[in-house]
Amino acid sequence: KQSIGIIGAGPAGLACAEELRKFGYQVTIYDRYDRPGGLLIYGIPNFKLEKFVVERRTKLLKDSGIKFEQNFEVGKDKSLHKLRSNHDALLIATANGTKELLLIAQDSTYYGLDLYGKRNLAELMTRLADVDGIDWLRLHYAFPTGFPEDVIEAMHLHPNICSYLDIPLQHASNPMLKSMRRGTTREKTERLLNQLRQGVPGITLRTTMIVGYPGETQADFDELCDFVQQQRFDRLGVFTYSHEENTHAFALKDDVPQEVKEERASKLMSIQQEISGSIQAEKIGSIQKILIDKKEGDYYIGRTEADSPEVDCEVLIPASEGYLRIGDFVTAKIVDSEDYDLFASLDLG
Repeated sequence: KQSIGIIGAGPAGLACAEELRKFGYQVTIYDRYDRPGGLLIYGIPNFKLEKFVVERRTKLLKDSGIKFEQNFEVGKDKSLHKLRSNHDALLIATANGTKELLLIAQDSTYYGLDLYGKRNLAELMTRLADVDGIDWLRLHYAFPTGFPEDVIEAMHLHPNICSYLDIPLQHASNPMLKSMRRGTTREKTERLLNQLRQGVPGITLRTTMIVGYPGETQADFDELCDFVQQQRFDRLGVFTYSHEENTHAFALKDDVPQEVKEERASKLMSIQQEISGSIQAEKIGSIQKILIDKKEGDYYIGRTEADSPEVDCEVLIPASEGYLRIGDFVTAKIVDSEDYDLFASLDLG
């Protein structure tokens, strides 16, 4: 039988666990949920059993005279069932120490179109930000075309939604953007970037670019370089175009020589390296909240709010300064920088 998790060790939680065990399910009770009469259930496999448990819980609470919030709804929409299950799984994860949540999709701005007929990313982010225990909520792969402006407001209003956005732009030349079917222009992209920076002061912007796409001229590449120098992205990755089957671009002639692709990628990364070095140097002397990811050699290695795991920069703190627990946040002072990484000290003086 499937395992079921219950957050809420009060009378209702214990009673529901007993009822579920009668059905032959393995039940684990986690720490008490911090709302009056709170009960959240993860892993119930069907609506009939879900409805029974919720009704049982409600009756128990009413009979006992406990005031409570009806925070576990029952519906017929399977997508809502999945969302609730994922929400409850997240609560169990935070109870076990999870502090950071990354939202990743092929295009995260499309969230809601299939479920609700409208873009609903801002509401999803807001609801996730309200989950106790999530210190950082980070958004990845938000395409610029049709970017929902209410996401900017959500990022501004909720302190645990990171002032960070991964927005893959791919190029800046209008002919290239049209050929790539990006559905936008350089001018529209610049307006969106200005909106983001005005709406979320200090936001960290991460993007990726493709060089050597079919038909990319030297003028197109020069415009891309100009765009990157103008925008000064905090984080930027560069890929050389790869001619792959089952893509729209495969019908185009792969007319940029491989050595030219690699030269352009190298030049663009050189521009970005200088930008990154300058941005990182500006952080020297600042006090930062740092999430400790691991220990390697003589250093604990962590990240600031401006850095996503695996793909962005790191902060190195000497292990000689004291024991740090992996997965904890610490406050540290940035004392030095390289082009990408930072060095910090626990001594804030």
